[in-house]
Amino acid sequence: MEIFGALVFCIFLLCFFVASLVLAYNRYIRTYKVEIREHLAALKVNYIETNGLKQADRKRNPFRDEQYIQIGIHTRGIKWTKYEYLIVIGEKNKIYQEFWLELKTTYFQKPKLVFKAGRIVNYKQDENSELKNENCPNCGFMLFNSTDVCCPNCGFSFL
Repeated sequence: MEIFGALVFCIFLLCFFVASLVLAYNRYIRTYKVEIREHLAALKVNYIETNGLKQADRKRNPFRDEQYIQIGIHTRGIKWTKYEYLIVIGEKNKIYQEFWLELKTTYFQKPKLVFKAGRIVNYKQDENSELKNENCPNCGFMLFNSTDVCCPNCGFSFL
């Protein structure tokens, strides 16, 4: 009977360890871009970018207020259920709109994504971005140096 109890305890610890790894992946590594693009495609909206919330954006949050239970200064740790809020910018017919995304992650459950439509925004893409020419338009070769005037793979001129 003791061996059975120890075996059940070991299986429980293994399941909890695997669930912790999955939770850490879902919270800190996964970007959810596939799910965001699928949702926007269903609305026939082109995906532009995803932004985190700024202090001014928190006041406009259409979801419930974030509730933090914190006993002391050093008790933040991993929460059982974490809510994360993002703003997704989409474009349809040259009109840019924001969509709010609530991302709920918890142990032993799949992440839950809830979208809410936001306001129409006056959006300008950054033309001086370093990622503007990250791939060669001719051959698709990934460019690492933004000062190159021609593609190192095929010789295509960017000028």
